[in-house]
Amino acid sequence: MPRYNYDVEAHWAGSDKKPKQIGENFLRMIAFLSKSHSAPSGCRQKFWVVSEINSQYNGAPLRCYTGDFTNYVEHKMAITDGEPDPTGGYLIFAKLAMRPLAVARLGLLNFMLCDGSPFRNEFQFHFGGGPYPPDPTRVTFQFHREALLGGLSIWPSEWAAARCALWGASPAEASGDPIFPLSHYQMPWMCYLSAERAAKVRAPAGIVTERTPDGGLLMIAAETRLDPQDPQHMKRSRALAELLIEHVGEG
Repeated sequence: MPRYNYDVEAHWAGSDKKPKQIGENFLRMIAFLSKSHSAPSGCRQKFWVVSEINSQYNGAPLRCYTGDFTNYVEHKMAITDGEPDPTGGYLIFAKLAMRPLAVARLGLLNFMLCDGSPFRNEFQFHFGGGPYPPDPTRVTFQFHREALLGGLSIWPSEWAAARCALWGASPAEASGDPIFPLSHYQMPWMCYLSAERAAKVRAPAGIVTERTPDGGLLMIAAETRLDPQDPQHMKRSRALAELLIEHVGEG
């Protein structure tokens, strides 16, 4: 039986936030994720590690940066051609694990933020990733919905999506649906559109919807863990993928 990856991603346009505010917002989200009552068993007992992304997964416990996090963010400006690039914003990563390398092997939470760019900004969180899929029992609808909405409350975004994917496979291959489109959204589980974008769409048949506090629209393909082996889940997921491709682009 394949084991799938699940993540949440949101995007917003130009941001003029400075390192202090970026760091404060980052810590707010980390606190939200680690204290959530719907977090999978065990997550709240572990601690966040702020990491460098390299083959050794270098990092240190987040508590090491208490009182000095703005300085840390200032040194996380994007790099282009070996030089700091302010147009790329600031990139910060965190991993929830007892030690950095454990994340890749155990499939615990990972969080990434890019903010402060005049162009493209985003946040992502996921369990495991790539060739290290999570234990499916850790993947719950309630937690992913809360994390998506929690992120949006901190970073108002144009769109966001909770997605499912199978490492090395297209959505059509992963779902068994030959007409499932290939896009950045993989197999959407939930998707959000800002109020401006939502005004231009009608939710597909069978999709559960709810209005968010900012007037945006959240559309849901399944109120349980999205299962690529369930034809009804995939029918609704494909409808969300087609909607996102039409109204946001292929990504």
